[in-house]
Amino acid sequence: MIPIAQMSLTELVAHVQSHLERAGIRTVLSGGSCVTIWSANAYRSDDIDLIPEGIAQRTRIRAEMLALGFTEERRYFTHAETPLFVEFPAGPLSVGEERPRGCRGGGGDRNRAGVVADRLCEGPVDLVVPSR
Repeated sequence: MIPIAQMSLTELVAHVQSHLERAGIRTVLSGGSCVTIWSANAYRSDDIDLIPEGIAQRTRIRAEMLALGFTEERRYFTHAETPLFVEFPAGPLSVGEERPRGCRGGGGDRNRAGVVADRLCEGPVDLVVPSR
């Protein structure tokens, strides 16, 4: 594993999500960091929003983040080796006020962000949002 100080945003997200998943905590990347990854850094976000799927206890998330070397500061987790910080907003996952109905294969770049997309579905994804 490369040191956290040398991880890109995508690598750090994958590192944290993989660690949490091994502990039985599944999360979905949301917010500005999603845009950063999918826009190939055309937009920059310094926080990682991970929405827990189902009922994930904050105490379990805290224990796993501390095991990764993060420190809890109010609602965020920070790490001495990166300026990026992690937050766990309450679910459920939504696009605006709509809940996604599911996923379909999309046109994302598997080399850039496929590991993050896999947290939602198999392969690159586009969310299917109910039409108005």
